[in-house]
Amino acid sequence: MKAYLWVVVWFACTCKTNNLYADLLFATDGGQEVFSEQLQLLGDGDPLDDVVTLRSLGLADFRLFGQNVTQLWVSDNGNLNSTGSSSFFAEPLATLTPARAMIAPMWDDFFIAKLPDSYSPNNRVIERNLPGVWYSVTWEHVRLYNELVVGGDFIDTQRSIQAVIFGDDFQYEGFQFLHNDIVFSYVSHTATTSDFVDPALEASLPTGFSQLNAAIGITGAAGEAVSMFGDSSANGIFEADEASSALPWTDRQFILFREISDQNGQFDHYAVSTESLSSVPEPLLPLPLVFLCLLTVHARAISTKE
Repeated sequence: MKAYLWVVVWFACTCKTNNLYADLLFATDGGQEVFSEQLQLLGDGDPLDDVVTLRSLGLADFRLFGQNVTQLWVSDNGNLNSTGSSSFFAEPLATLTPARAMIAPMWDDFFIAKLPDSYSPNNRVIERNLPGVWYSVTWEHVRLYNELVVGGDFIDTQRSIQAVIFGDDFQYEGFQFLHNDIVFSYVSHTATTSDFVDPALEASLPTGFSQLNAAIGITGAAGEAVSMFGDSSANGIFEADEASSALPWTDRQFILFREISDQNGQFDHYAVSTESLSSVPEPLLPLPLVFLCLLTVHARAISTKE
């Protein structure tokens, strides 16, 4: 049972749509489930909540606030951190206690559940990497703890959140990512900016309550903090309306934290901006294979006519 008050609301169903809003920077195809071992110990439908696991980034020279970081704990609660914290209650980033390095695309009270493989959309925390170049964690179709439906099914949310850490320069779909860049990207579960949380449930909560009470930003081990707006004095806490208006909801957009160095080449600060991929999306298959597939389809069409 959570230590703070939360409201459970009964409702019959949640509409879902295939018209998702915004994009993740990288697809999760070919990734590895971070909490697969823990989920295997659960019964079908049981939630996995407030858990962490230590992961190697596979990046030899990634720096966060000027300090080298090679491994971080991945939490189901929408963040990576240096201390193994599984805290579900998002704190103001500028006064985080105890101080710890954290990369938080959306630190809030999420959970995942053991669901049959056939269940769609399923919920997972997925890691992918290009060794030495980038490492990503995606909280895919995750659910907020306040979204548990009493006596019913889990909400069919398609909300997803992703953090990508760059350990080297990397050009992707027309955008030049640089060594030490950090990128946050998001997908809403409906095609409107106000519905990153369920609108019916949000409207039913008492005044002053929100499904989403998230911290979004990065912190350093020495207490440094930068919210998604780049203001080190901001607490970085967002409720549903604030997140829906501030996060990048245009397709192929993302939030970029970029390290700025001083005249001596030492870390000075982060510049925070909303950027977008500019080129035509790259094919999912290598071009020769695409042409082979097209030729096969064409040959079958000719054969059918004959």
